[in-house]
Amino acid sequence: MNVVEVTPRDMKIKAKRLRRSGLVPGVIRGAGFGEGLPVQLPVRAAGRLRRTKRAGSVVDVQIGEKRFPALIRELEYDSARDEIVQISFETLAEGKKVNGAAEVILINRDKARGSAELTLRSVPHAAEPAFLLDTVKLDLAGLAPGTVLTVGELPAFQSDRIELRVDPDTIILRVKERKRAFAAAESEEDEE
Repeated sequence: MNVVEVTPRDMKIKAKRLRRSGLVPGVIRGAGFGEGLPVQLPVRAAGRLRRTKRAGSVVDVQIGEKRFPALIRELEYDSARDEIVQISFETLAEGKKVNGAAEVILINRDKARGSAELTLRSVPHAAEPAFLLDTVKLDLAGLAPGTVLTVGELPAFQSDRIELRVDPDTIILRVKERKRAFAAAESEEDEE
């Protein structure tokens, strides 16, 4: 688990000026933080966090001597400016379930015997911090056209420690027959 060091933010300094000085604004919400604690962290640390984690990942947040587990609730990124705009954290309590969403990652696309259509990009669920998922990998190797997978069929969500926030019969992936561009061109030539 990564440790993210943050410092309390001076609210007199506007976010735009803060970013220009090499810091990213953020907020910590959850038990013990009331309306939320405004924080800041160095741009390098925020960039490293963006490369290695995503919204829904669990990290340790450290403020001074205090360290606690937190969920990255939102990591707002401006691609036009290539900068992280803001990061929101939610504190986690052991033994208490929290809502999250696992991003679906497709692997071995080139080994699928058909064309894969992902119908659900993330799977909402609730779990205790130790069992919360931030990603779920679907291996497409060898999947034949006509294959349909539902959320409930994924091994990651068959644990009794995870509560799905969608119907287990929700379709997450369909494998269709690959359409060949040259086959359509040949049929047009045959008609001429």
